[in-house]
Amino acid sequence: SNIIKAKLQSTANDSVLFTVKTEPRAISSLVMTVGANWVAGVAQAVTVNAYDQFGNLTTNAVNNIQLTPVASPSLTFTPGSGLLPLSGGVASFTARDTSAKSFMQIQATASGIGTQTLSPALNVKHNHAYKFITDSVNITGVTIGNIRTLTATVLDSFNNPVKDTLVRFTVIQPSGGGTLISPNPILTDVFGQAGVQYKTGNNVGQNIVSAQAAIAGAVSGQPDSTYFTITTDTINANASYVAGSLTPKVISRNQNTAFKASFVNTGTFPIALNADSTFILFRNTVSGKNFKAKLDCAVNKTI
Repeated sequence: SNIIKAKLQSTANDSVLFTVKTEPRAISSLVMTVGANWVAGVAQAVTVNAYDQFGNLTTNAVNNIQLTPVASPSLTFTPGSGLLPLSGGVASFTARDTSAKSFMQIQATASGIGTQTLSPALNVKHNHAYKFITDSVNITGVTIGNIRTLTATVLDSFNNPVKDTLVRFTVIQPSGGGTLISPNPILTDVFGQAGVQYKTGNNVGQNIVSAQAAIAGAVSGQPDSTYFTITTDTINANASYVAGSLTPKVISRNQNTAFKASFVNTGTFPIALNADSTFILFRNTVSGKNFKAKLDCAVNKTI
């Protein structure tokens, strides 16, 4: 309580007027105001208010306010030190983060007394689509008539993956009938990726497919496209013995026997046989020895 004493000096006026000015007490709490949803690279306003124990703004406080990032090393402040003196009980900053993420926070601390506050969870979304992750992808060791997944990745200017960019794939060089066999164009996912299934052509050589933004100008930087070059080889066909097809099962020396084989082909028939790699492998279960017999490809060149 405040006690004020007055002594009557004259009876000319029977009233006494007092003017009492109060000031806030020391800082008891901090309150931070900042938006919860950010965009990578875009500055955000951060305001810290200091209050006394009665909820009054500490307009007389001369403490500094220090901002520090929580769970985000890429978060920066203006001023760069993240340190400002209170002015009328308020410190106003700007903050910026270039890395898309969820659940980061900002901590504010009043110098000298250690009073602190934490922001709510902050989410940083990617900026707009700017570029593809690479301008070219080379794929080798693919057989003709084979199916491969082609994946293009879209980033913003800060290298964050960008979701929901419509990407169109176009066959530039089909190498004998290469074609896309899945939906196209397609939206990028949360990883910035859009993928299609491509079936290589029937000719050995290069299949070339491009990926670009389906909407003109949607990807404004460089590289603005990705070119896939798929170099194909001849087909590899694996044969398996058809159970029970060997006849006759018991033979004499120089006697012929016959059996059936099932071919699993990664492409289409007919299959061209290569004399150096076409053979029958069989095993003598008594001796445990393996034998390899090459086929005469001069007689049968295709299957």
